[in-house]
Amino acid sequence: MKLPDDTTVIHGAGGTGVDLIVDGLSRSIGYKVKTYPVQWAQYGKAAEVIRNRQMIDNEKPDILLCFLSIGMESEEVRKIIHYANNKNYKIYVVTFSGCYSN
Repeated sequence: MKLPDDTTVIHGAGGTGVDLIVDGLSRSIGYKVKTYPVQWAQYGKAAEVIRNRQMIDNEKPDILLCFLSIGMESEEVRKIIHYANNKNYKIYVVTFSGCYSN
């Protein structure tokens, strides 16, 4: 999939894992990057789901790219896929078997 040169990549600002990889690759390609950190203090346990919905509702992306680790499925990722499906967004789900380091 080729994205336009003026693409803005929006991600959750996790600082590790997929967020870190997406941020670095996007910047190296020359895309603009916008981050949405999780507001744990404000929203508590619901913070990640609320943040994910805010990214969709505020930014109205052309596509969503979700990363789902097989064997470590995230309920939050599944919830955002369901949420975006209900809003008729085009979604690509990338599944992988996990990345680990010591």
